[in-house]
Amino acid sequence: MAAALGVRYEQTPLAELRRHSEDLAAMYGFLAEEGYGIDTVALHDRYPEVPWTSFADWSATVDWR
Repeated sequence: MAAALGVRYEQTPLAELRRHSEDLAAMYGFLAEEGYGIDTVALHDRYPEVPWTSFADWSATVDWR
Protein backbone atom coordinates (compact mmCIF):
# COMPACT_ATOMS: atom_id res chain seq x y z
CA MET A 1 0.00 0.00 0.00
CA ALA A 2 2.82 2.40 0.81
CA ALA A 3 4.37 1.85 -2.62
CA ALA A 4 1.02 2.47 -4.35
CA LEU A 5 0.66 5.71 -2.39
CA GLY A 6 4.24 6.72 -3.13
CA VAL A 7 5.34 6.92 0.49
CA ARG A 8 8.30 5.47 2.35
CA TYR A 9 7.77 3.26 5.36
CA GLU A 10 9.86 1.46 7.94
CA GLN A 11 8.78 -1.67 9.73
CA THR A 12 8.77 -1.45 13.51
CA PRO A 13 9.37 -4.61 15.53
CA LEU A 14 6.32 -5.71 17.56
CA ALA A 15 8.43 -5.67 20.73
CA GLU A 16 9.05 -1.96 20.21
CA LEU A 17 5.36 -1.29 19.58
CA ARG A 18 4.47 -3.31 22.67
CA ARG A 19 6.55 -0.93 24.83
CA HIS A 20 4.33 1.93 23.64
CA SER A 21 0.96 0.20 23.32
CA GLU A 22 0.04 -3.41 23.99
CA ASP A 23 -3.23 -2.94 22.07
CA LEU A 24 -1.49 -1.56 18.98
CA ALA A 25 1.06 -4.39 19.06
CA ALA A 26 -1.75 -6.95 19.37
CA MET A 27 -3.56 -5.46 16.36
CA TYR A 28 -0.45 -5.42 14.16
CA GLY A 29 0.49 -8.91 15.34
CA PHE A 30 -2.93 -10.19 14.28
CA LEU A 31 -2.71 -8.46 10.89
CA ALA A 32 0.83 -9.74 10.26
CA GLU A 33 0.08 -13.34 11.20
CA GLU A 34 -3.59 -14.24 10.73
CA GLY A 35 -5.17 -11.15 9.24
CA TYR A 36 -8.54 -10.86 7.59
CA GLY A 37 -8.67 -13.49 4.88
CA ILE A 38 -11.13 -13.05 2.04
CA ASP A 39 -11.82 -15.14 -1.00
CA THR A 40 -11.60 -12.52 -3.75
CA VAL A 41 -12.40 -15.04 -6.49
CA ALA A 42 -15.66 -15.96 -4.73
CA LEU A 43 -16.53 -12.29 -4.28
CA HIS A 44 -15.92 -11.55 -7.95
CA ASP A 45 -18.02 -14.58 -8.92
CA ARG A 46 -20.86 -13.58 -6.58
CA TYR A 47 -20.90 -9.91 -7.62
CA PRO A 48 -19.92 -9.76 -11.30
CA GLU A 49 -21.67 -6.40 -11.69
CA VAL A 50 -19.15 -4.72 -9.36
CA PRO A 51 -16.30 -3.02 -11.27
CA TRP A 52 -13.46 -4.44 -9.15
CA THR A 53 -10.40 -2.21 -8.87
CA SER A 54 -7.02 -2.94 -7.34
CA PHE A 55 -5.79 -0.72 -4.53
CA ALA A 56 -2.93 0.52 -6.72
CA ASP A 57 -5.34 1.49 -9.52
CA TRP A 58 -7.76 3.13 -7.09
CA SER A 59 -5.04 5.11 -5.30
CA ALA A 60 -3.81 6.48 -8.63
CA THR A 61 -7.20 8.20 -9.07
CA VAL A 62 -7.10 10.05 -5.74
CA ASP A 63 -5.60 13.52 -5.40
CA TRP A 64 -3.53 13.15 -2.20
CA ARG A 65 -2.58 16.82 -1.98
